[in-house]
Amino acid sequence: MEHEQRLKAKRDREAEDEFVFEQGIEKGIKASINIMRRGGYTEDRIIEELRKEYNLTYEQSLEKLR
Repeated sequence: MEHEQRLKAKRDREAEDEFVFEQGIEKGIKASINIMRRGGYTEDRIIEELRKEYNLTYEQSLEKLR
């Protein structure tokens, strides 16, 4: 029983860490988009940069702009 509780706690912690990591990535992407927009980048250029920097597909990059 103790062993299973430790395993569950470990899985919960890993899931929480993954969630926090993904949230950080999303915030980074939003910040990057804002900086590029202020810098006068075109939508196509922003998409290109997101694809390169964050390894996103065209569709994923386009969705981040919305």
